[in-house]
Amino acid sequence: MIIISKIKEVKVKNTTSTDKKVKSKRQTTKNNKQETNKINNKKKSESSKKRIIRKKVFEAIPEEKFFIMVDGKRLKHYIELADELEHFSRETINHHITPFRHDFANWIRDVFEEHELADKILKTNNPHKIRTIIYQHIIRKYLR
Repeated sequence: MIIISKIKEVKVKNTTSTDKKVKSKRQTTKNNKQETNKINNKKKSESSKKRIIRKKVFEAIPEEKFFIMVDGKRLKHYIELADELEHFSRETINHHITPFRHDFANWIRDVFEEHELADKILKTNNPHKIRTIIYQHIIRKYLR
């Protein structure tokens, strides 16, 4: 009888530790699901924020306010300007930026009312620096 009771005791102890392991696994699984849900919700939130930011950054302007380059190319936004600057010839740049006027800065100030950005661009005639200034402005204003 003593042997049987000890075997039952051992079985009870083993069953209890197994139950604890199962409960622990269930809890871990539940925690993992909760973490996954939190991450997914955060990603959805970030995604919707990006859509809102994109909408603000790429706000449509009327066609009559597009920037028309000397070669006839039309730019709808200053981000397009930044993207296209590396492809412009030196003559095109010199046409739009002179000691007396800076067409890019004026367009950004007048159409988009981005005075701070326009003031920074006004200080340079280097297309690479203008691109950098525009990209930095977008990062500071919309992505932080």
